[in-house]
Amino acid sequence: MKKTPISIIIDDSTALCYVYYYHMPTPITKDGRPFPTFLPNSFMKRFCDIVEKRGVKGKFSIVPAPAGKGDVVRGIEGFSKSETDEWLDMAKTRLAGNFSFGPEMLTHAHVIDINSGEDLGEYEHRWSQKQNKETLVPYISKAFSILKDADIDATGVTSPWDFGEQILDDYEEAISLSIKNVYGKNEAWYFLHMLFDTPNARPWLAVNRDGRKLVSVPGTINDFFWQTIDTTDTSEEFINSIADTYISANGKSGKIIEAIENGSYPILTIHWQSLFSSGLETGLKAFDEVARRINLLLSDKCCFKSFEELMKDCIAENEEAHKALNTIRLIIMVQTGSKFNYNRIRELNPLMDTVRTAHDKMLEEKRVEILETVRQCMEATHTAANGDSKASHLIEKSDRYFSQCREKIAELKSLALLDAMFLPMCQYKDDTVDNIESVLAPPVPKPQVQPTQSGKETAPVKKKVVRAYNRQVVFQAKTLQTDADIDDYVEKIRSQLKQLLKNCDEIKLN
Repeated sequence: MKKTPISIIIDDSTALCYVYYYHMPTPITKDGRPFPTFLPNSFMKRFCDIVEKRGVKGKFSIVPAPAGKGDVVRGIEGFSKSETDEWLDMAKTRLAGNFSFGPEMLTHAHVIDINSGEDLGEYEHRWSQKQNKETLVPYISKAFSILKDADIDATGVTSPWDFGEQILDDYEEAISLSIKNVYGKNEAWYFLHMLFDTPNARPWLAVNRDGRKLVSVPGTINDFFWQTIDTTDTSEEFINSIADTYISANGKSGKIIEAIENGSYPILTIHWQSLFSSGLETGLKAFDEVARRINLLLSDKCCFKSFEELMKDCIAENEEAHKALNTIRLIIMVQTGSKFNYNRIRELNPLMDTVRTAHDKMLEEKRVEILETVRQCMEATHTAANGDSKASHLIEKSDRYFSQCREKIAELKSLALLDAMFLPMCQYKDDTVDNIESVLAPPVPKPQVQPTQSGKETAPVKKKVVRAYNRQVVFQAKTLQTDADIDDYVEKIRSQLKQLLKNCDEIKLN
């Protein structure tokens, strides 16, 4: 039996510099303690000890120029060059082979001018959404170049926050071209997408052109170690409760078990600061316990894999289908002046089975994606109604529509037709929410008509100025992890909408 891969994502990691410190909402934990400003090499050593003891594998970020405070080659501000070199040496000698390395872009903070090093005053992920392939390639190549100069064999990239999400085609192509430029590699992976609690969530081939291939590896399990940042609780009970979230002591429940059961690869999204736990390393202890339970309870059906291994597996699966399809073409095509080779007909059935399997996998992945849209649309309508009986008829009608959508999704066998369902469903959801809000809105009193004075003309009614905006422009894609993240996001949206309203009477969000 083929074992299910398990992979560990370590985000925000780099030598010594506590990158999270430079973009957190406040330098104080929720329980009132000041955040540390650096992570000692002793913490890296203890992490390496666990990796070697438990055999865990995955992806390990190395931010090349953390927070713009120098870089891992020339040195990082506030630390000796020997300290940085010691950290890099541990990464290269103790993590390589188990973990795939890659930059988490250049600074994981403000974007910098790649020539002068000047801080441009804008976070990388926000800057990225306004870029294209041509402007991203030099920036990503710079990140790769620093790691290469540090003798780090990078095989992919990690997106800080939602870096590149709104310009995905350009971003994916830029990654592929950048690693080709710097390392001469035609194959790479990237981490951006988070498909938590999503059935059949697995890596997929995102770019396949000109001999270059890029595999997208999604996170499928959220970071439950994060809670250790804001507490001094280091009790065994607390540590075990976190471990239970991933996998229970008997191996019967937990997010890892749920992922396996719904056909996904358990790919755990973990942050460097979550393991450090504001200096207490509670998260690291819980991580060790999770790894211990995986080895003890799941070794017969699961195995740890690095991102590079996941990438190669994904490419191999796609290559097999591609090769089979090309072989079919060669068999059935008759060149001018040649005769059909009937002896090769017996090869067609197994080749067609290979192609059919690959297509069915793509079809199932697309079904899962569209079904998630259905769930989100239904959730939006029910949230708008808030259980009010005055909107019950609209909810019943909406539920019938989306139930029919589910039935149609189950029946369709065309990727194009499945894709075509997305926009109509979203539009139906928008219309339903508008109707619900109208039904639940309190009645507006009719204005009293003032009699006009004899002999005076009624002033013409000024026409309203209405401006339409695309919601995707106003509401940027973003990953929100904390209450502060939500507050910051909402406040920025509020400010933007108020600014837009200054230039018109109404704003219409399409």
